[in-house]
Amino acid sequence: MERREIASQLRGLTKDASLYNAGGILTKAIAFLLIPVYTRFLSPADYGIISLVSTIAYVLLIFYEMGLITAATRFYYDFKSEQEKKEYFGTVLLFLCGFTLIITIVLENIARKISPFLFSDVAFNPYIRIAIWIPFFQSLPPLVYALYRVKEQPYRFVIFSIFAFIIEIGLIIYFVVFLKQEALGKINATLIASGLIYIISLIILFNHTILKFSYSKIWNSLKFGLPLIPHTVAHWVLKLSDRIILQKYAPLSDVGLYTLGYNLGMILFLFTASFNNAWAPFLYKNANIMPKQVFAKIGIAYCFIVVFIGLLLSIFAKEIMIIVSTPKFYGAATVIPLVVAGYVFQGLYLLPVNQLFFLKQTRYLPTATMVSALINIILNLLFIPKFGMSAAAFNTFLSYLILFILVFFYSQRHFPISYDYRKFAIILLIGIFSYFLAINSIVLFKNNFSIVTCKIFVLSLFIISGYFLFKKDINLLKNNVFVKEK
Repeated sequence: MERREIASQLRGLTKDASLYNAGGILTKAIAFLLIPVYTRFLSPADYGIISLVSTIAYVLLIFYEMGLITAATRFYYDFKSEQEKKEYFGTVLLFLCGFTLIITIVLENIARKISPFLFSDVAFNPYIRIAIWIPFFQSLPPLVYALYRVKEQPYRFVIFSIFAFIIEIGLIIYFVVFLKQEALGKINATLIASGLIYIISLIILFNHTILKFSYSKIWNSLKFGLPLIPHTVAHWVLKLSDRIILQKYAPLSDVGLYTLGYNLGMILFLFTASFNNAWAPFLYKNANIMPKQVFAKIGIAYCFIVVFIGLLLSIFAKEIMIIVSTPKFYGAATVIPLVVAGYVFQGLYLLPVNQLFFLKQTRYLPTATMVSALINIILNLLFIPKFGMSAAAFNTFLSYLILFILVFFYSQRHFPISYDYRKFAIILLIGIFSYFLAINSIVLFKNNFSIVTCKIFVLSLFIISGYFLFKKDINLLKNNVFVKEK
């Protein structure tokens, strides 16, 4: 690939990542932006109920999608003609609509009988019943996002994201603030918003697909996607088992505090997920034609940004909680740094996992995620009863670190990229040192202004260290990549 073409592709990646970041923040930031509403109009117990319903809906959505959204993003590049691509997306659309409707009806009847035994504190009707129907309506919009990603239409992606965001946040505020329906209001708002977006998604997909079902296309997609179910389930266990186990050994109020702290820590995930929206198509399109050295440099730069955002959230955890919540929720700040540390490695994991997706080596992923999830469960069962949500947060960090290491070695074996491991280690060490330097400002200074000033100074030092660390690469890119040839 010529230098000018590489420059064009990298500019496109930067532009698309920025746009996806704007759209992704809106679609995923609802939990964060509504924290001031929740903490003023809901009790910690209400927050615990919402957490349980969200957990059920999330797990069911994994089975509803069957890995087909990821498959659609990857297989799109295997078809040459536009008609084949439209027929492929039409096949996925028809299968998703039919399969999810059938499984939702069956699950509702089963859940009616077993719900009293599994969820004694939360009634089947309306809470568990709504939790079953929410993922049905949420199963289709991801296909719209996948369509816009593979077509490299980030503007439409963002517009759709903003529209969905306005509908959901508006309904939640109406039901919770004005109707004062508490936890049920938030859940009802999510259900109605999901239903409206489902209808809009159908209209969009009907206009961009050919509704012709192909057994061969769906079979190949399922062979790719089905191994992602245990992978995604294990990922869910890794992500949410702490709250389920915490619920067994602590009151719902503690679960609510932990969930709030977890949602704030997940702000980092907003960035990494948005970057991934641009990174995956970029990798799939250029993996065979672009020098791997380019991927290595992008990976290290991405690592620096992820660590910086993680550092920002960690050292200002207390101040963020004071701004967005009330005193009864301030205790959630203690879990944010460890949750953020876990999401640093979850964000880094996106680099090697997409290399496996490109190679269609999805059979490797369940092993890595199941091992990490199993370790997470064992650690949670051992330490949550004694140390509570602090243990849950630390176990989250450790499990994501293990997941990153396993997937990284899997991917490097099949798609080796020569990363600068020295720079990677330096970034992590500087980040850790900066964090401990910042939190010790509480001991060194007495007033809040001095403490905040010290933390800002530490962040500035991290940025400056990054400049010197990447100075050579920045000059190289300016001279050899980003300067257009005349």
